[in-house]
Amino acid sequence: MRRRNTALDSREDWLVIAQRKDENIQGIMEALTRHPDKRTKEDNEVGEHYKIEDGRVYRMENGVKCWVLPKRMRWRIGKLCHDDLGHPAMDKTIDKVKQAYWFPGIRRYVRGYIGACIECLYYKYPGGKRPDKLNSIDKIGIPYHTIHILHLGPFVRSKRGNSLLIGQPFTEQRHVTIIRRRNTLRLFNAPMTNKDEEDGDDLRAMNIPNLPKATVSLWPKYSVVIPPNHVGFVTLTTDSEITNDLFVEAHITTDRIIPRCILRPDRNNEVQVPINNLTLTDIKICR
Repeated sequence: MRRRNTALDSREDWLVIAQRKDENIQGIMEALTRHPDKRTKEDNEVGEHYKIEDGRVYRMENGVKCWVLPKRMRWRIGKLCHDDLGHPAMDKTIDKVKQAYWFPGIRRYVRGYIGACIECLYYKYPGGKRPDKLNSIDKIGIPYHTIHILHLGPFVRSKRGNSLLIGQPFTEQRHVTIIRRRNTLRLFNAPMTNKDEEDGDDLRAMNIPNLPKATVSLWPKYSVVIPPNHVGFVTLTTDSEITNDLFVEAHITTDRIIPRCILRPDRNNEVQVPINNLTLTDIKICR
């Protein structure tokens, strides 16, 4: 005489009870048991994928009859197919679940279950190729010998979507910053009285009116540094059509960097910023 598997019977018992308490599964059962004359199109679609046997709701997946698992019992199947089997990987856990059970979003649920598994987090290492150690770049003692591009933001972007800052490795500071002008922002905080000795014109005491809110997106193209005094320039370029001069404000002394001045772009929409031991502060380039 053949014996019944009591463990299987007990598992089927609590699954049947849980199915009867699940609202979604009850809706499937009602669609399957509705009289053929009263069935709707949705009921017929349910009948193509689900079936009832001995009061249990199954779903046919690739010719395999699987239990339709209630939502509240998914954690138990996760424990049964993952924890109790030695914590296999995600694909093996999913294959084990699909051998007897089905519920919508199996892969998403199993991924979240394994991601929250304490033992897997403590004792398992990620598979695949291991990341190598970072190799630092040799620092040459010349400003702007090596240029770092910093991906920060949000900043003003060019027509191609570029938005970059340049800096040198000695200070880890950005040295060219794109900013937006306000109507009340003035570049010359105090009048300057330097005179040209030949014609006597006042070259620096300029009255700059309030400019409209406009922005020019500039980014470094290349730099040239001439040793031993480390004097050179950084060439900035833009996709924008520049019709006005670029007003530059520098907040350090003139013996270290360019003073407050005006730069005039060339026909290629490029402008050269001179540098002299540029290590301390930012240059703000705006329109």
